Amino acid sequence: MVTGAKFSPGWDDMAMRALLAVVMVAAISVSGCAASAVAGHGATGAVSSSSRPPGTTSPDGRFALTLPPGWSDNSATHPELAALYTAPVLNGFTVNVNVTEAQTAATGDLATYAQEVRGQLRGVLHITEESVLEPTHVDHEQAEQYSYKWVVSGRTLKQRQTIVIHDGRGYVFTYTALAAQYGETLAAADALMSSVQWT
Repeated sequence: MVTGAKFSPGWDDMAMRALLAVVMVAAISVSGCAASAVAGHGATGAVSSSSRPPGTTSPDGRFALTLPPGWSDNSATHPELAALYTAPVLNGFTVNVNVTEAQTAATGDLATYAQEVRGQLRGVLHITEESVLEPTHVDHEQAEQYSYKWVVSGRTLKQRQTIVIHDGRGYVFTYTALAAQYGETLAAADALMSSVQWT
Protein backbone atom coordinates (compact mmCIF):
# COMPACT_ATOMS: atom_id res chain seq x y z
CA MET A 1 0.00 0.00 0.00
CA VAL A 2 1.27 3.42 -0.89
CA THR A 3 1.06 5.95 1.92
CA GLY A 4 2.19 9.49 2.56
CA ALA A 5 1.94 10.65 -1.04
CA LYS A 6 2.13 14.43 -1.50
CA PHE A 7 0.96 16.36 -4.52
CA SER A 8 1.54 19.90 -5.66
CA PRO A 9 -1.39 22.35 -5.36
CA GLY A 10 -1.63 22.65 -9.15
CA TRP A 11 -2.80 19.10 -9.54
CA ASP A 12 -6.53 18.36 -9.38
CA ASP A 13 -8.04 15.32 -7.63
CA MET A 14 -8.33 13.42 -10.90
CA ALA A 15 -4.62 13.80 -11.59
CA MET A 16 -3.78 12.60 -8.07
CA ARG A 17 -6.01 9.56 -8.40
CA ALA A 18 -4.57 8.80 -11.82
CA LEU A 19 -1.01 8.91 -10.52
CA LEU A 20 -1.88 6.60 -7.64
CA ALA A 21 -3.63 4.32 -10.12
CA VAL A 22 -0.32 3.81 -11.96
CA VAL A 23 1.26 2.70 -8.71
CA MET A 24 -1.65 0.48 -7.72
CA VAL A 25 -1.86 -1.24 -11.12
CA ALA A 26 1.81 -2.15 -10.75
CA ALA A 27 1.17 -3.46 -7.24
CA ILE A 28 -1.88 -5.46 -8.32
CA SER A 29 0.06 -6.94 -11.23
CA VAL A 30 2.76 -8.33 -8.95
CA SER A 31 0.67 -9.17 -5.87
CA GLY A 32 -0.72 -12.67 -5.67
CA CYS A 33 -3.56 -11.65 -3.38
CA ALA A 34 -4.87 -9.00 -5.73
CA ALA A 35 -3.88 -10.20 -9.17
CA SER A 36 -7.39 -11.43 -9.92
CA ALA A 37 -8.45 -7.80 -10.39
CA VAL A 38 -6.38 -7.71 -13.56
CA ALA A 39 -5.66 -11.30 -14.52
CA GLY A 40 -9.07 -12.79 -13.84
CA HIS A 41 -7.70 -16.06 -12.43
CA GLY A 42 -5.02 -15.03 -9.95
CA ALA A 43 -1.34 -14.31 -10.43
CA THR A 44 -0.68 -17.24 -12.76
CA GLY A 45 -4.06 -17.41 -14.53
CA ALA A 46 -5.17 -16.20 -17.93
CA VAL A 47 -5.99 -12.59 -18.61
CA SER A 48 -9.73 -11.95 -18.77
CA SER A 49 -11.14 -12.45 -22.24
CA SER A 50 -13.96 -9.94 -21.72
CA SER A 51 -12.14 -7.26 -23.70
CA ARG A 52 -12.43 -5.18 -26.82
CA PRO A 53 -11.08 -6.50 -30.16
CA PRO A 54 -7.43 -5.96 -31.21
CA GLY A 55 -8.26 -2.64 -32.90
CA THR A 56 -9.67 -0.82 -29.91
CA THR A 57 -10.68 2.68 -28.86
CA SER A 58 -10.09 4.09 -25.37
CA PRO A 59 -13.18 4.20 -23.12
CA ASP A 60 -13.51 7.98 -23.57
CA GLY A 61 -13.02 7.74 -27.33
CA ARG A 62 -10.00 10.07 -27.38
CA PHE A 63 -7.53 7.62 -28.94
CA ALA A 64 -7.43 4.25 -30.68
CA LEU A 65 -4.73 1.61 -30.97
CA THR A 66 -4.02 -1.95 -32.04
CA LEU A 67 -3.36 -4.53 -29.33
CA PRO A 68 -0.45 -6.94 -29.79
CA PRO A 69 -1.39 -10.62 -30.16
CA GLY A 70 -2.57 -12.05 -26.83
CA TRP A 71 -3.09 -8.65 -25.18
CA SER A 72 -6.47 -7.56 -23.81
CA ASP A 73 -8.26 -4.31 -23.07
CA ASN A 74 -9.05 -4.46 -19.34
CA SER A 75 -9.93 -0.79 -18.93
CA ALA A 76 -13.24 -1.68 -17.28
CA THR A 77 -11.38 -3.18 -14.29
CA HIS A 78 -9.80 0.21 -13.45
CA PRO A 79 -12.19 3.08 -14.29
CA GLU A 80 -9.82 5.55 -12.59
CA LEU A 81 -7.49 5.03 -15.57
CA ALA A 82 -8.00 6.34 -19.09
CA ALA A 83 -7.18 2.81 -20.29
CA LEU A 84 -5.48 -0.45 -19.22
CA TYR A 85 -4.03 -2.98 -21.65
CA THR A 86 -2.65 -6.27 -20.32
CA ALA A 87 -0.49 -9.06 -21.71
CA PRO A 88 -0.79 -12.72 -20.73
CA VAL A 89 0.69 -13.39 -17.28
CA LEU A 90 4.44 -14.03 -17.46
CA ASN A 91 6.34 -15.41 -14.45
CA GLY A 92 3.44 -14.51 -12.17
CA PHE A 93 3.25 -10.90 -13.36
CA THR A 94 0.67 -9.16 -15.54
CA VAL A 95 2.70 -7.04 -17.95
CA ASN A 96 0.66 -3.98 -18.84
CA VAL A 97 0.43 -0.58 -20.47
CA ASN A 98 -1.84 1.76 -18.54
CA VAL A 99 -2.85 5.27 -19.51
CA THR A 100 -3.64 8.21 -17.24
CA GLU A 101 -5.16 11.45 -18.43
CA ALA A 102 -5.38 14.89 -16.81
CA GLN A 103 -6.55 18.29 -17.91
CA THR A 104 -3.66 20.65 -18.68
CA ALA A 105 -3.55 24.21 -20.00
CA ALA A 106 -4.41 24.34 -23.69
CA THR A 107 -0.97 25.80 -24.33
CA GLY A 108 0.70 23.47 -21.85
CA ASP A 109 4.44 23.03 -22.22
CA LEU A 110 5.46 19.38 -22.58
CA ALA A 111 8.76 19.73 -20.72
CA THR A 112 7.05 21.40 -17.76
CA TYR A 113 4.26 18.82 -17.68
CA ALA A 114 6.76 15.95 -17.87
CA GLN A 115 8.73 17.40 -14.95
CA GLU A 116 5.54 17.65 -12.89
CA VAL A 117 4.68 14.02 -13.63
CA ARG A 118 8.18 12.86 -12.71
CA GLY A 119 8.18 14.93 -9.53
CA GLN A 120 4.85 13.49 -8.40
CA LEU A 121 6.06 9.95 -9.11
CA ARG A 122 9.20 10.49 -7.03
CA GLY A 123 6.97 11.64 -4.17
CA VAL A 124 5.06 8.34 -4.25
CA LEU A 125 7.70 5.73 -5.10
CA HIS A 126 11.11 4.82 -3.77
CA ILE A 127 12.80 4.83 -7.17
CA THR A 128 16.05 2.88 -7.29
CA GLU A 129 17.00 3.79 -10.86
CA GLU A 130 15.82 6.49 -13.28
CA SER A 131 16.82 7.13 -16.88
CA VAL A 132 15.95 9.78 -19.47
CA LEU A 133 15.12 8.09 -22.78
CA GLU A 134 15.07 9.44 -26.32
CA PRO A 135 12.07 11.64 -27.13
CA THR A 136 9.46 10.07 -29.38
CA HIS A 137 6.06 10.82 -30.91
CA VAL A 138 2.59 9.55 -30.05
CA ASP A 139 0.80 9.79 -33.37
CA HIS A 140 1.93 13.30 -34.48
CA GLU A 141 2.50 14.72 -30.98
CA GLN A 142 6.00 15.05 -29.50
CA ALA A 143 6.47 12.97 -26.34
CA GLU A 144 9.10 12.61 -23.63
CA GLN A 145 10.10 9.25 -22.16
CA TYR A 146 11.64 8.08 -18.89
CA SER A 147 12.23 4.72 -17.28
CA TYR A 148 12.22 3.79 -13.60
CA LYS A 149 12.96 0.82 -11.40
CA TRP A 150 11.32 0.30 -8.03
CA VAL A 151 10.49 -2.62 -5.73
CA VAL A 152 7.02 -3.86 -4.76
CA SER A 153 6.30 -7.07 -2.83
CA GLY A 154 9.98 -7.98 -3.05
CA ARG A 155 10.09 -7.88 -6.86
CA THR A 156 11.86 -5.23 -8.94
CA LEU A 157 9.67 -3.56 -11.53
CA LYS A 158 10.74 -1.49 -14.49
CA GLN A 159 8.41 1.11 -15.97
CA ARG A 160 8.68 3.29 -19.04
CA GLN A 161 6.54 6.40 -19.08
CA THR A 162 5.70 8.12 -22.36
CA ILE A 163 4.36 11.60 -21.59
CA VAL A 164 2.44 13.59 -24.20
CA ILE A 165 -0.01 16.50 -24.48
CA HIS A 166 -2.88 16.42 -26.99
CA ASP A 167 -5.78 18.85 -27.28
CA GLY A 168 -4.98 20.42 -23.92
CA ARG A 169 -4.93 17.11 -22.06
CA GLY A 170 -1.88 15.39 -20.61
CA TYR A 171 -1.47 11.65 -21.14
CA VAL A 172 0.99 9.27 -19.50
CA PHE A 173 1.36 5.84 -21.13
CA THR A 174 3.15 3.56 -18.64
CA TYR A 175 4.60 0.22 -19.70
CA THR A 176 5.24 -1.97 -16.63
CA ALA A 177 7.07 -5.31 -16.41
CA LEU A 178 9.33 -7.18 -14.04
CA ALA A 179 12.80 -5.74 -14.55
CA ALA A 180 14.14 -9.17 -15.50
CA GLN A 181 11.58 -9.60 -18.30
CA TYR A 182 11.27 -5.97 -19.42
CA GLY A 183 13.16 -6.65 -22.65
CA GLU A 184 11.05 -9.72 -23.50
CA THR A 185 7.84 -7.74 -23.82
CA LEU A 186 9.27 -4.38 -24.91
CA ALA A 187 8.67 -5.04 -28.61
CA ALA A 188 4.98 -5.66 -27.96
CA ALA A 189 4.72 -2.49 -25.88
CA ASP A 190 6.52 -0.54 -28.63
CA ALA A 191 4.11 -1.92 -31.25
CA LEU A 192 1.15 -0.86 -29.12
CA MET A 193 2.54 2.65 -28.71
CA SER A 194 3.37 2.96 -32.41
CA SER A 195 -0.24 2.15 -33.27
CA VAL A 196 -1.80 4.92 -31.13
CA GLN A 197 -3.91 7.38 -33.12
CA TRP A 198 -5.80 10.38 -31.72
CA THR A 199 -9.47 10.29 -32.63
